[in-house]
Amino acid sequence: MTKERTYYCCIQYCPDRCRAEALNVGVVVYCPGYQYLGCKMTDDYSRLEKIFPIVPQNLKITLDGFANRLQYENFPDLESLEHFIDSRANDIRMTSPRVARKRGDLDQQLQDMFVELVQ
Repeated sequence: MTKERTYYCCIQYCPDRCRAEALNVGVVVYCPGYQYLGCKMTDDYSRLEKIFPIVPQNLKITLDGFANRLQYENFPDLESLEHFIDSRANDIRMTSPRVARKRGDLDQQLQDMFVELVQ
């Protein structure tokens, strides 16, 4: 793995795991070589409300807690992030890490990917 290898994951809201219908509510950019993990969550729930008629009132608190947990955890390598992802079992889940070409500033890449994948 080169120091430049960067990954992204979508954070999804999936209220019914039997149907496996999910909507992206956030994005994570992870670059272990730079010890970078950035997370951005939506604060606009209008798309969610159109698709899922019942959105929990505490969803913002849940998403904020999930984002804080990601920042608190230590992910020294890709395997540790994958283990975290595999341990999720509630309505908030993460997709498997996908390789993303590093495009300069990681904070800007996080913002760009949020616009592309979530908004």
